[in-house]
Amino acid sequence: MSELSRENFVMLASNIRVARDNEMSDDPWVDLLRLCVKDPEAASLCDTDLPAETIADIWLDWDRARRELSRAELVDLVRRILDPGADTEAESYLMTFAFEFNCPHPAKSDLLYYPEDYFNGRNDPTPDEIVDKALRGE
Repeated sequence: MSELSRENFVMLASNIRVARDNEMSDDPWVDLLRLCVKDPEAASLCDTDLPAETIADIWLDWDRARRELSRAELVDLVRRILDPGADTEAESYLMTFAFEFNCPHPAKSDLLYYPEDYFNGRNDPTPDEIVDKALRGE
C-alpha cells in the first residue's frame, strides 16, 4: 500500500474531483493515486457521489479487499454483506469489492443484490447458496 495518510487521500480525491469538475486534466492526481493504489479502477470512485472521506477510507483498505478468500471466508463475508445493520459505507463497498474479486460468476455482486434473477425467482438464497453459485461461475 501507500505511505499516504488518510488526510492525503482525502485531499487527493478532492483534487481529482476539482480537476474533473473544471474540465482540467486530472492526470497528475490519478498518476499519484496509481502509485499508491494498484488498481486502475480506483480513480473511478471520484465519479461517484461518495464523500471524499469515504473514498479515502476505501483506498486505504483497497489491497485488503483484493485477496483470495476461502469458501468459509466468503460465506462469512456474504453474511456480513447481507446484514442490514452492517458497517460504514466504506466497509460495505470494500466487502462488495472483496466478493467481486473472488467471484468468477459473470453476475458478480448482482448475486447478492438481485438474487431473484439468479435463483429461479427466489429473493432469499442462503449465504452458502450464493457462494456456491459464485464459485461455480455458472
